[in-house]
Amino acid sequence: MKKKNILLAAIIALVALTLPLTMKAQTNVWSIGPESGVSFSKYGNDGSSSEFRPGHIVGVFVTYSIINTFGLTTKLLYYEKGASSGSLDSKQTLQYIEMPMMGRFFLNKEGNIRPNIFLGPTIAVLAGARNTTGNNTEKLPSYEDSFNSVDWE
Repeated sequence: MKKKNILLAAIIALVALTLPLTMKAQTNVWSIGPESGVSFSKYGNDGSSSEFRPGHIVGVFVTYSIINTFGLTTKLLYYEKGASSGSLDSKQTLQYIEMPMMGRFFLNKEGNIRPNIFLGPTIAVLAGARNTTGNNTEKLPSYEDSFNSVDWE
């Protein structure tokens, strides 16, 4: 139930950020679009025999530029993390719904290419977990007992 509440709060926050788009579209700049990528993760010190495992990242972003050199960005992402073990030929995948919220400092005032520096917190809610050994994949039914259900970074 907690996961559903956090996901609902994230969706409401995303919608709330897009509402001013209709009211102030002439004076401020909005950027909305898709985002995708690849993550490479492995377990930390407690999983010393783990190896890097690639995962998918898919979602949307919304950026609201307050002035030419500063903006606020939020994202709603599906993010896969986990690790693999070469000796056992097994992979573990953790599936997260992640919402970063960032301040962006643009290094130039205008142009098609605008390098920037961003900083801010991220909340990630664990949505599922699965193990794959060889060609056999199984969902982990009680993953909440083994992993943190919410991550703050």
